[in-house]
Amino acid sequence: DMYFSENQNGIWRAAQSMGGSLNSTRQDVIYGFSTDGQMLFYYTGEGLSYGQLVVDTFGVENTSISGTSLGPFSPETGDRDLYLFNDTIILFSSDRPGGQGGYDLYSSVKRRGIWQPAYNLGADVNSYYDDVSPFLTKNGRQLYFSSDRLESFGGLDVFTTTFNDTTGSWGEA
Repeated sequence: DMYFSENQNGIWRAAQSMGGSLNSTRQDVIYGFSTDGQMLFYYTGEGLSYGQLVVDTFGVENTSISGTSLGPFSPETGDRDLYLFNDTIILFSSDRPGGQGGYDLYSSVKRRGIWQPAYNLGADVNSYYDDVSPFLTKNGRQLYFSSDRLESFGGLDVFTTTFNDTTGSWGEA
């Protein structure tokens, strides 16, 4: 289920359920909010590989837009760990064929209102092992993610890479 907490005068309050209009008997996972905070993107499904992306606009009628598409991101095909950045970039992990191995990190950019095909971030970022849970810093130039690659200490560790404006690519993680 999904929960929220409010910060009042520098103190985080106890987490509260987002309620029955958003939570269900299925797995419900928050992916993020639109930049203006008016849309909540979340996943609901029987498992983390079979479900749907939902957008809630917090309208008075309490309606959601089910089965919404965020470009090439598709939980039904094994895509996971969606991260939205400035309403125009999505990052996610997937075990799609043709990757480096395990889960790889992918990205898609929204141009003129249309999501472009997802592209693999490449061998400098991805490894033969699982690379998951992407996160971009506010300036969009530093990428953090988790990986269980050989250079890790065990389990999933945090790795980082920096975007090179000159080459238009991510540096070695």
